[in-house]
Amino acid sequence: MQCAELAATGLGPKEIAFRLKLSDKTVEGHLKNAKRKLGLSGWGQAPFILHRATVADRIHLQKIDARLTKIEQHLKLALDILLEMRGH
Repeated sequence: MQCAELAATGLGPKEIAFRLKLSDKTVEGHLKNAKRKLGLSGWGQAPFILHRATVADRIHLQKIDARLTKIEQHLKLALDILLEMRGH
């Protein structure tokens, strides 16, 4: 994904390879796979698609965080009940 993000900023494969200390062929392979996965024919629309994916990931993580908070509350309540029962 790092290669795709750099390509979306306008960097070419050689510049990306230099920055990430990878071979040109490795970067070209990563970019080819990223374009295929994102359904792109070129990198012109990549910034929008990558931004949209990032926003969707953040929303998904917020939902997971809310669920984990709820689970934590339930576990705390269950522990309190068990400790209370044990004390009686």
